[in-house]
Amino acid sequence: MFEVDAALHPFEVSDLGGEALFDLISDTRDTEFRTDRRKVRLAYQLCVTNPAGPGIDAATWGDGLPGMAGDYDATLGGEGTPLVARFVVEDWAAATRKSRGSGKQFLANTLDLHHRLPKAHARFEDLELELWRAFQLAEETHELSLEAARWIDARLHESGSYSFNAITKAVKLGTAKFHPEKLEDDNGLPGRDDWDVTVDHTQGAEGTSTLEAIGGSLDLAKFGDLVSDAATTMGRLGDTDTLGQRKAKALGVIADRQASLDLLGILDQDPPVHPESGKRPGPAGPPRVREARDSAEVVSEGTPVRAPVPRGTGDHVHRLRHHPHRRHCERSGEPGWCR
Repeated sequence: MFEVDAALHPFEVSDLGGEALFDLISDTRDTEFRTDRRKVRLAYQLCVTNPAGPGIDAATWGDGLPGMAGDYDATLGGEGTPLVARFVVEDWAAATRKSRGSGKQFLANTLDLHHRLPKAHARFEDLELELWRAFQLAEETHELSLEAARWIDARLHESGSYSFNAITKAVKLGTAKFHPEKLEDDNGLPGRDDWDVTVDHTQGAEGTSTLEAIGGSLDLAKFGDLVSDAATTMGRLGDTDTLGQRKAKALGVIADRQASLDLLGILDQDPPVHPESGKRPGPAGPPRVREARDSAEVVSEGTPVRAPVPRGTGDHVHRLRHHPHRRHCERSGEPGWCR
């Protein structure tokens, strides 16, 4: 079987091997990129040289569909794209030997890529972004506003990733930011009414449970990033478990961290006032505060500390004071801690 390389040199495929074979495979990829880019350039030129205007109807998604004439007048491109003459779709479909529906989608994606996704379009022009990824992004953002599409485009450009998951995540964030009402449509998908967090201890082996969270896209995205950051840190500190296992353990790390913050908040608060008597509790404080005080750490000598407090009698407590050369406890009628 004979083929021709980029320099138009013929070669026999069955004779190839090693480095020469891989070079031609890479050349095939580059050729495919250039072919797709050429096709998109030609499609865009066909659109802009045949605009809709006085006496020339604009191409819409309902053209040629039974029962849709006049009822489905959404133009091909999204917000911010120019109108295209109706006959352009038929011309493109005939020239490429594609269906009219396929032609509409290709032209719509081309218009959106040029006018709504400039950063993705630049990468596509530089042969850095595959056509199918660029068109996936165009289709996912087609129904959104121009502002939302540009925001998503910029976010993906900054991240440098156009994977399926990256595009899906960026589109969800953009939708939540600019079109929160679209997240609540009655389309059978989970919406605001379904927001909840549940833990099931019956769905796993011993010691394993499941956690399901349905909530705001921005909130869950931020929490997901927090979990990923904690898991990454655990790996850098020597944890040899898989990333998924570290993410699961990170939930406990985050919970312990929050519990510590809550404890510090209890220690720093003034004792509450009794709602009936209007008086504050005694020096030992309410039970939860007293337990926290009794378990506080003693730090280095010579510094103000909070230490385990021996119980006194009546309204008196022992106050522990530190001195660089000696320690002593003295009786004091003043409630509180050493300073």
